[in-house]
Amino acid sequence: MKNPGFREYHERIESFILWFIDAACFIDSDDDKWDFYITYEKNADSCGTTYSFVGYSTCYRFYAYPDKIRPRISQVLVLPPYQRQGHCTELIIAIYQQYVSRNDVSDITAEDPSENFQRVRDYIDATNCLKLPEFQSSKLDQAFSSEMRKVAREKYKINRRQARRVYEILRLRETPESDDAAFTKYRLAVKARLNEPMKNEALRKKSHFLPASLSPPKEERLLILQREFENCLSEYKKVVARIESSL
Repeated sequence: MKNPGFREYHERIESFILWFIDAACFIDSDDDKWDFYITYEKNADSCGTTYSFVGYSTCYRFYAYPDKIRPRISQVLVLPPYQRQGHCTELIIAIYQQYVSRNDVSDITAEDPSENFQRVRDYIDATNCLKLPEFQSSKLDQAFSSEMRKVAREKYKINRRQARRVYEILRLRETPESDDAAFTKYRLAVKARLNEPMKNEALRKKSHFLPASLSPPKEERLLILQREFENCLSEYKKVVARIESSL
């Protein structure tokens, strides 16, 4: 906001989010913890050079105990005429490049990511982790490890939850569905992770002496778990397909 004219420029482009982002709201632009990233198209003709707004993102630098920050990607917008051309991917990569090399950054998070944004994030993080020895095929058949979590955070500022998601995506890439034994092992591993919130909720109710009838019956829980797994599998396959097409 310290750059001359940027405040006024931001006020104009910020109005786009009300039209294109569900439940969007304006930010407090006077808060100096906000970072802004703009992508634009440069056009040159006989009349001179013009710059067309393509999209932008805002990130907030939260405090992370004891002496670091945790940037959170808050708003990401690419205008409809420029969508599905790779601009969002390049925008997120640019954001990563600003934070990954900083020693004071703990990890990078995202605020209420949409499915489309999560897919872009998964693709970038999975592509990055493919470069790491800990995420090679010989390691992916094993359980998600503390070494995977640690190196993903150290090298690419990927938080633990996202690192586990990346592991599952890359493991799927190495697991053919035609191999019944391998795919069953993969399915059970993903379902075990998806089931953790249900188990924690059941333990919470038990510790508060709440009746078991407040929890859904076992058959319903299994159906919920299967539906969540199928949703994950569908999204993971899209990311894997994009990885394969980019190699």
